[in-house]
Amino acid sequence: MARQEKIFQLIDALLMWEGQFNASDLMELLSVSRGTAQNSITSYKKQFPNHYAYSQSAKTNLVSEFFSAHHWQGNFRDYQLLLGKKSSSNLTDIDTVCSLHNPLHHKTLRILNHACRKKLTLEVDYGSLSDAGNVDGRIIAPHNIVMDGLRAHVRAYCFKNNAYRDFIVGRFRSMPIVEDRVTGTIGPEFDVNWNTRVELVICADPALSHSQKENIEMEYQMVNGQRIVETPVALLPYVMKRLRLDTRQQTPEAQQLIIEPGCYKKIKGYLPH
Repeated sequence: MARQEKIFQLIDALLMWEGQFNASDLMELLSVSRGTAQNSITSYKKQFPNHYAYSQSAKTNLVSEFFSAHHWQGNFRDYQLLLGKKSSSNLTDIDTVCSLHNPLHHKTLRILNHACRKKLTLEVDYGSLSDAGNVDGRIIAPHNIVMDGLRAHVRAYCFKNNAYRDFIVGRFRSMPIVEDRVTGTIGPEFDVNWNTRVELVICADPALSHSQKENIEMEYQMVNGQRIVETPVALLPYVMKRLRLDTRQQTPEAQQLIIEPGCYKKIKGYLPH
């Protein structure tokens, strides 16, 4: 019974966050036999006949408009933890307190997450700030979802720019449309800024008093007055924004943290101009 409950939880989670599932997903993620997977799918279908329907064209079970999770109530991060080591996580959550379980973007995140896990390309209509008056249609191959503490982003290869870019989920003007599988030369392993890591060295603002600096150093568990945060280059702007290092505050009490000057010289070339 415990195993079937876990399978039912995974079916709910896959329907909620990917919009589809099949027996091979259950076999891969839970290490169960095909017979066990099929029997559990049959039992789930008896309980919830309207939650999904099998698509002959897609060769998979697709979520229906009548679906609601009964065995799974977790958010997107919980879903990633449920997958565990059986599947590489495509969520990078800079602020673990914040959740991606945002009803406004739920359907979009569902499609993006499925595309990340299955390595699919998507057609999207995107509102770019560089050309705010134009809704830009493009093909992307997403590989990672990022939460910066305020907004959800997706890291993806953009075929229009022929480069990896960050896209803010809230700026998608319509539901992404699944296109096809990505080629062998496109994926997270080829995203240089995603795989290049830098050390961000932070310290207390030197204009603070001695006791104030001691408090900041204790709060951030600094050693010898410094705390090192390792991050992919692609996430560096978001980490800096999260730590309020992207702008200069008017007082040292408001600023609290600065980038160690030697570190700033090393990472300056990676920062937006």
